[in-house]
Formats: sequence, structure tokens, C-alpha cells
Amino acid sequence: MQFYIETYGCTLNKHDSEIMREILLKSGNVESSEREADVIIINTCGVKDATEKRIIERLKGIRKPLVVGGCVATADAKLVRRFAPHATIMGTRAIREIENITKDALERKRGVYLSAGYKEDISYNFTKPIGIIAISEGCTSACTYCFTKLARPTLKSMRTGEVLRRIKMAEESGVREIQLTSQDSGAYGLERGTNLKNLLMQIAEMQPSLKIRVGMMNPKHLKDQMEVIDIIMENECFYKFFHIPAQSGSDKILKAMRRENSVDEYLEIVREIRKDRYANIMNDIIVGFPGESEEEFEESVALVKAVEADTTNVSKFSARPGTEAALMEQVDRKVIKERSKVMSEVCDGISLERNRMWVGKECEITLLERMRGVAGRNDYYKQVIVRGNARDLGKRIKVKLVDAGVAYIKGERSAN
Repeated sequence: MQFYIETYGCTLNKHDSEIMREILLKSGNVESSEREADVIIINTCGVKDATEKRIIERLKGIRKPLVVGGCVATADAKLVRRFAPHATIMGTRAIREIENITKDALERKRGVYLSAGYKEDISYNFTKPIGIIAISEGCTSACTYCFTKLARPTLKSMRTGEVLRRIKMAEESGVREIQLTSQDSGAYGLERGTNLKNLLMQIAEMQPSLKIRVGMMNPKHLKDQMEVIDIIMENECFYKFFHIPAQSGSDKILKAMRRENSVDEYLEIVREIRKDRYANIMNDIIVGFPGESEEEFEESVALVKAVEADTTNVSKFSARPGTEAALMEQVDRKVIKERSKVMSEVCDGISLERNRMWVGKECEITLLERMRGVAGRNDYYKQVIVRGNARDLGKRIKVKLVDAGVAYIKGERSAN
């Protein structure tokens, strides 16, 4: 059987697709182009309404045997069935059954697979310079706008020993960067009686030679584990990078979102991180959440300016079916669009200045990706683009940083 996988959404979804790919290849199947494939697998994301609409249009045009997985398939199987009536539907925790699921799709059985257990014991080989380890899925939060919670409702963390084993295996396989991913890395281990701090301490004790990026941490958990900041900043194996979503600069809106932290608590975390002024912060902001007034929007703008995040993901609020926020009084779409434009301009200006801080400096990077040449990351997870080709991937080089834009830094190879 020839198969084609198309993935939407987060790093966790990409990892699920990699697991499916490996299972199918080990069973003797062949990965191919969409045109040549016997079965097409679409791994969906439902975080944003715009993404879901794009996926629906995509599904409408597929006539071949089809498997639809991911968050949309899990949380709203009826929606998938409406626009892809011939599809076999697969939940986020059913990917271990992908071999049987694709067989059903080929036979046009239109089955629904919603649960087959956690994925921790599925064997996985690292074959790329950048590896992904899903340390957990699900979370302990109950944000009123979150669609992902409907698809991955409960926290399930990988055993600490298994995380350490996979890091060691990745290192031995030549992986140069590991991304620890999760819905909320800050919640890691809480249902097992452990936490992220303990995991990172044990990773640091291993002294791995590769670099590790810790995924998104909600401030709700980080404020109770402030030692995590010191562990990341003081150990060379970790990128000095923190993805901490504020979502709003208004305490009133945060309460409506059920975020379980205040603006002041968020800023306390930022102050601790920015004891090193170069520390890389990624922020997420939602504009136009139900009930957001102009004054509350301006509070979010003020927060963004105070934080000076290196990157801010600005999202226009969209009501997701099945969430509490969908039942709240909505902000006019034109207002949301205008607020998004204003917020994005502020964030882009900050990102540009944060990147310009690096111009004129020298640093070492490991080349990991093709991107208008080749690209690597410095110790602060800043992406640096240099001239090169695929043969350069995996090399460690010294560069001088010569130019910067909103989303990039350009470097030139140093002579020595």
C-alpha cells in the first residue's frame, strides 16, 4: 500500500504523523505523493476556525480512500462525516491502529476509531536532525475557548525514565536538536506525582550533547515551578527559550478565559526570565475575546509592550463549537480584525528590535533546516540563515550576524 500524510497544526500533531508514518513503513507500506497514494491521511487541527475551514475545503476534494485524524476528527466527527462521508475517522489516541485503519479506508468501511490507549509504548526511531518527544498530551486546565481540550481532554504524561531513554536514543542516532512537546509542558507529570522541574533536572544531569527546546508552558504552572527558569538558563543542553502564553493583558478577560493566573503573576515570570536580557520569549495573544472592551484591548497592548517578547502569535478570536466561549456575547468581527492589525503591528515592531539586538555579534549554530539557504539556531533559539545547501546540514559553524528582519536574522560564516 502507498500512503500520503498531510499534517495541520502543532508540533504534537507533527509527532503523531511521524509515529503513523513509522508504523506504516515498518509494516512494509510505502510513503508516496498524493497522486500515487492508495490512501490519504489528513491529520487535522481545530484550534482556529480559519484552519478548520481550510481543512474542510481540502476534504471536500478528496475522492480516494481517506483517513481523517487529529483534533477535528476527535472532537467533531460529525463535521468530518458531513464533508467527507467516505472517510474513516481516527481519534488522537488511536494512531497505534493506523495499519488497520488504513485497511478499513481502502475497503471503504467508514469506521470510527476514537480510543486505543496512550502512545508511550509505541517504538519510534529518530531519523532527522530535529527530533520530537511528546512528553505528555492533554492538560489540567479548562480554558473556556479551547477546542483542543475537547480532543485531548485528560493529562497523560510519559514516564520520566522513558523521556530520558528517548533523549539518549536520539543522541546516539545523531539527532542535533530535540523538541519536548506537549499541550502544556508546564503540567508535565502532575498526574504521576512529579513535575517538569524534576524532569529537566534529570535531563541536565545527563549532560546530553544535543540541544533541547522545552515547549509551551502555561504561566499557571510555571509560577509554581520558578526553578524551571534557572534550570533552563544554567544548563547548556537547553535553549534559553520560553514559550509562555499570556493570551490577554486584562485580568477581567483572563478570568473569563479561566486562565488561573493574573497579569502581575505573568509579569513576575517575565522579569525572572529577563534577568538575561537576551532570553528568548514567545508569547500568544488573543484579540477580540467575548466581552473585550477597547480599554481591555489596550491593556493587552500595554502588556505586549512591557513583555517585549521576541515572537508574539496574535490570534483573532473565533468561537469554536463545543466551547464555553462560543456561548458568550461576541465582539464584532470588524472590530476584531482592526484590533488584530493594531496588535500585529506593535508585535512586529518589537520582534524587529529584538532581532536587531543580535546584529554585529558572533555565535555558533548547528545547521538543521533548508530555508532560503540553510538555517540553524543559536543558544537562545534565534534562527540564523546563512548561504549553503543540503550538504551543510548537521554542521556546527561560527557566524557573524549581519542583518535582521521581523522573523529572521542573517549571518555570514566567520573566517576562523
